[in-house]
Amino acid sequence: MELIEVIQSITQGVVKASDLTDLSIGTVSKVSPLQITEENVSDPIPAQALLLTAAVVEKKITTLRHRHSISKSYPGWNTLEASIEDALVDTQCYEAGKALTNEPGYVTLNRGLAVGDRVLMLRVSGGQRYIILSRIFEGG
Repeated sequence: MELIEVIQSITQGVVKASDLTDLSIGTVSKVSPLQITEENVSDPIPAQALLLTAAVVEKKITTLRHRHSISKSYPGWNTLEASIEDALVDTQCYEAGKALTNEPGYVTLNRGLAVGDRVLMLRVSGGQRYIILSRIFEGG
């Protein structure tokens, strides 16, 4: 075996052993502080090692209970009247075919993580940090 082959073999072994970046699946085991247990690993990943993307952070907007009215008269024409009331009051968002729970006065666009949620993670920095990419939904 030549020296270059030995160096290449050692380099490949080091890169493979460091496991710099990899996809992984985990389950939320605690919400506050957030803790995720990686499949086939006994120790949970602590909150300080987790980076959340927008896909797993709660997003909600306030419902709009208001009324807009327009009444305008033009010479020689009938009075123009229009109104809009209660925009977004009955809006419902869904996740994997199930309606998201709305709090009074809010519409939930995206719920936060909950215990039992399965998540797709990107392991980075040799397993020192995890980027939570999204929730995983089984079936159809």
